[in-house]
Parts: sequence; structure tokens; C-alpha cells
Amino acid sequence: MSKATSILVVDDNPALRETIARSLTRRGYQVAIAVDAVEGLERLQGAVFDVVITDLQGRERGGLWLWRKALEARPELTGRFVLISSEARPEAHDMTLFIDLCRRRSRRSSTAIKRKR
Repeated sequence: MSKATSILVVDDNPALRETIARSLTRRGYQVAIAVDAVEGLERLQGAVFDVVITDLQGRERGGLWLWRKALEARPELTGRFVLISSEARPEAHDMTLFIDLCRRRSRRSSTAIKRKR
């Protein structure tokens, strides 16, 4: 029997967080929740997750902060973050920064793979 995919759901909106968690659990995923980015980082330091779904914007720290901190500590999480927003439109600056960071990480990964060959 294969192990179920483990997912961490991080959102400060209780209704959204619980809805996502319930939906994923019904589909057979192992789900843990965190109420904010700080708690999310604590959970990531104490357990292994296959995917992290996090709110882009948080009250104090948002999904981009969690994404950066998590990848510093656990680079194997690269490509395993899903950033969501219940806001009508995230700040353009935040998304530009996120896309730029993804591109830089992607280029570094490509370079490292080419060197191994």
C-alpha cells in the first residue's frame, strides 16, 4: 500500500483553512493545518510534507515569508508550494517578487543539473 500524500494547509482564515483541509482529507490525503506562517514553519521543521498550500497574504507574515524560510531550511520543498489568496487581487509587487525568485531558483537548479552531467 502506498503512503498517502501529506499536505500542510496554512491560512489565517478558519473557514477557508478548514474547507480546504476537509476537502483534501475526503480525497485521501493526510492533512495538517497551521493558523499562520509562523506556525506553518514550526510544523515544517517538525514533520515531512509533500505539498504546502499557503495563503499568500497573512496578518503578520504571509506565504512568501513562509516559502523563503522553508526553502532555506528544507530545499527539497522547491516546487512543492501552492500559494493561494482569498483577496480579490494580490499586490502586484508581491507576485513579481515571487515570480522573480522562482525564476532565479529554477536557473540555479538547471545549472546544477548541467554540471552533474
